[in-house]
Amino acid sequence: MNKHILERMQNILNNLENANLNDVNELLNYYNGHAVMINGTSYYPFNDPIIAARFNSRYHDLTGQDHPRFVEQAPIVIDSLMQDKELSLQAGAYTPAYFDELEQIKNNITHKNKGPEITENHHPIQDFYDVLNRLDNASATEVNQQLNYYNGDAVMINGTPYYPFNDPIIAARFNSRYHELTGQDHPRFVEQVPIVIDSLMQDKELSLQAGAYTPAYFDALEQIKGNIINDSFIEESGRKFI
Repeated sequence: MNKHILERMQNILNNLENANLNDVNELLNYYNGHAVMINGTSYYPFNDPIIAARFNSRYHDLTGQDHPRFVEQAPIVIDSLMQDKELSLQAGAYTPAYFDELEQIKNNITHKNKGPEITENHHPIQDFYDVLNRLDNASATEVNQQLNYYNGDAVMINGTPYYPFNDPIIAARFNSRYHELTGQDHPRFVEQVPIVIDSLMQDKELSLQAGAYTPAYFDALEQIKGNIINDSFIEESGRKFI
């Protein structure tokens, strides 16, 4: 039985310059995330911003961009650490140099990510329909790239804004393929789907009256959200949607 990515984290970190994209991406997807149950034992993903920055640096080397979860979570973790800076220094838990490095990491993220993501190169979200149409044969990297942008902000590509998909049922299909390939559910799927479903449910009656959606559609949404709430994703049950 293959080891979970979190069990292999230290080995990957020790040989980071040779780490492949799939491994680095999966680890960053767990950054500052919830505990994961692996063979009956709870594993808590790493949350150190400096280690995350090292993984992100390798991810950037391989993709030319920063990892979305790193960009999203590192400032949150850094702000939390900064709140206790004086106490941590007095207790000797961290050095002044550590906090200087945290500030540099956050400043770099803030500087790089003002406004929408902008690129003049081909972007993964331009491949959305291609990947969806051959989902049974899509690779983990391809599926992961799509789910990383699920319900995200627009991306400016060659001066044109592209909007990532946000349909929960399509996201569940991508997540199902991701689970088949990795043995786990995608963190952004687990995080964003309940938000999108709650928003759709608020307008359920109006949508039904207008014929925009069918009752079966909302039944499917409730099933997806119910499975997330029941921790079926964390338990890595192998459940497949849609």
